[in-house]
Amino acid sequence: MFAVDAVVFVIWELVILAFLVFSAVSLYFQRLQLAFILVCFALLLLVCLKVTK
Repeated sequence: MFAVDAVVFVIWELVILAFLVFSAVSLYFQRLQLAFILVCFALLLLVCLKVTK
């Protein structure tokens, strides 16, 4: 059971990292609103992950 939980948390952390990378790419292409939404969503996921952990 612990291994499954660890895998789920690693997947969630990779998703959060992907959102942060996509927001950096959005900033590069001067899409400020999209970058802000992606960063907020990534931070929300991170907070939820820390609360459930």
